[in-house]
Amino acid sequence: MPRPLSRRYDLMLVMLAVALFFVWPGLWRNILSVSQFMPHGMCYLWIPQLVSLHLISDLLIGFSYVTISTTLAFLVHKAQRDIPFHWVFLAFGLFIVACGATHFMEVWTIWQPVFWLSGYVKLITALASVATAVVLPPLVPKILDHIHTAKVSEQRRTELESANNELTLLREREHQGVERALRESEIRLAGIVDSAMDGIITVDEEQRIVLFNAAAEEMFICPAEDAIGRPLDSLIPERFRSAHAKHIQDFGRTHVSKRTMGSLGAIFGLRADGEEFSIEASISQLQSEGQKFYTVILRDITERRKHEEATKEQARMLDLAPVLIRDLNDRIIFWNSGTEQMYGWKAEEALGQKTHALLQTKFPAPRDEIRAKLFSRGYWKGELVMIRRAGERIEVASHWVLHRDQNNQPKAILEVNNDITELKQAEREIRRLNEELEQRVNDRTAQLQTVNKELEAFAYSVSHDLRAPLRHINGFSLALLEDHADQLDEAGKGYLREVRGASQEMSQLIDDVLQLARVARSEMRHEVVFLSELAKLVIAELQNRDPGRTIQVNIEDGLQAHGDRRLLQIVLTNLLGNAWKFTSRREQPEITLGSQLLDGELIYFVRDNGAGFNMAYVDKLFRTFQRLHAASEFEGTGIGLATVQRIVNRHGGRVWAEGVIDQGATFYFTLTVPREPKGGPDSEQAS
Repeated sequence: MPRPLSRRYDLMLVMLAVALFFVWPGLWRNILSVSQFMPHGMCYLWIPQLVSLHLISDLLIGFSYVTISTTLAFLVHKAQRDIPFHWVFLAFGLFIVACGATHFMEVWTIWQPVFWLSGYVKLITALASVATAVVLPPLVPKILDHIHTAKVSEQRRTELESANNELTLLREREHQGVERALRESEIRLAGIVDSAMDGIITVDEEQRIVLFNAAAEEMFICPAEDAIGRPLDSLIPERFRSAHAKHIQDFGRTHVSKRTMGSLGAIFGLRADGEEFSIEASISQLQSEGQKFYTVILRDITERRKHEEATKEQARMLDLAPVLIRDLNDRIIFWNSGTEQMYGWKAEEALGQKTHALLQTKFPAPRDEIRAKLFSRGYWKGELVMIRRAGERIEVASHWVLHRDQNNQPKAILEVNNDITELKQAEREIRRLNEELEQRVNDRTAQLQTVNKELEAFAYSVSHDLRAPLRHINGFSLALLEDHADQLDEAGKGYLREVRGASQEMSQLIDDVLQLARVARSEMRHEVVFLSELAKLVIAELQNRDPGRTIQVNIEDGLQAHGDRRLLQIVLTNLLGNAWKFTSRREQPEITLGSQLLDGELIYFVRDNGAGFNMAYVDKLFRTFQRLHAASEFEGTGIGLATVQRIVNRHGGRVWAEGVIDQGATFYFTLTVPREPKGGPDSEQAS
């Protein structure tokens, strides 16, 4: 509020006070007079409750007024520049203080009848009230105008605050969006870096590692947490470190953002286990927040180097092979070093020449026919005769391949040639030797056949000549025992029985030897042989010979083989006969014929629980006339197992035995039935 109005209010109060002082001079003389009045408490009849009620109420009102006026004065003092019409607040404060003073006077007059002073206080309150009432009405329009202005300002302030809040929210959203985009970008970048197939390493200006991706971890066998902060030199072989550091420093002084490393030579890395390996790398530099960073992208090329070396080695090896390429007009367009060595012409001499004119090729068939096969099948193989530069004739195994272009049209012919001159000479020599050998074999076979026939005649003669005396010995011994027994004592009869037994044993021995010879000479007839059925026949025959024995025989059903039925029956007769014989002293004898598959080979076996044998003498079992038991224990000639071995050998198999004394024996054999050697069984017997 304008300052002149407040001054007018102050002047009015002063003038009223002066007027009172001069107009009513006797007023000040009676201000503290109490002689003609009684205390106000008399009006309350000095009733304690009533007195207390007025006392407490007036005191509370008085102190409240003082507090309110003090607060208004403090507010005006602190914000008088910002509060319009602040003097009005002072007027209200004065009015309220005066009102409070009247209530304090009411308390005082309860005991002291200073009613003149009380009246003066009320007069002052009245003057302040009148002055305030006079000054206040003219201010109402201005106050209303200020209220309107304040409302408009408040509305604008509210609008500004709303706009400011929206701007703040928009700024926060934009900031959050930027941060989110930045985080997403960092996540994508980290994902790209970690998923990269190449190693990516970033170092600062001091060449200390600040980024080490997953591919780099695998490449250097070093976790990222161990690599971060380490100098880059720790990943480089020591002999390259100084040059590498200088290379990065020189690159940092240039204005080039990126370039390939290794232009001055091969680059090598150093794994955590000390292994060096070949790499290729590119380096880039970036300035960020006043710092320079270098990023190196690495690729392990160890396998590629090995492949390149292997490819070069293969190329060098292939260059040694005689290979040439000619166009469809038979003109040479490629001539390698292997072809140079084979024919004697240098590449510059051969290129452009017609192949078959240069080499004077002789073909095994008309050229048109060979060419037609080449174009129809895409390749041709054959043997050619060619002439070297020095005039030497050579024989060549040639392989032609037709090469086609992208449109599947014939373009060139690849020709691979191998010198087989020595091979062909060796083949001709082998054929000549084979022809000579075949003639010699035929001659030898004829001689052996003649010898075998002579041996067969001799065996028949020996058999006939030996059997006649044996028959006489056996017959006359029997006649003596039957016709002259009364003339012989027991000793004489025993001697005759020994003579008869020896002659019968000799006759059996002759039969076994002849059978062994026939087994080796006889021709084999290959057929399917049912071994289980043959074994049952053999057991039945043994049972007929010895009907008093009770023996458990186990024969596996369905056993069969491929071979000569007659010879395999002899095998079973000998093996089962031996088992029958050597179990004769067992209370519960048992014989088993079966088979087993071991490592893909079918093995047949005959097992018994008889006398067995000592494995220390197993090598003697299959020798002729060798016996591991005395004749007094078990009869026999020592020929049976030798016959078994010879038959099994003729069937391409093998036979062996296992045994334990007094626990039994097992005889194993296999059968593969090989082809008869050239010349038939006679040649084998003769050999």
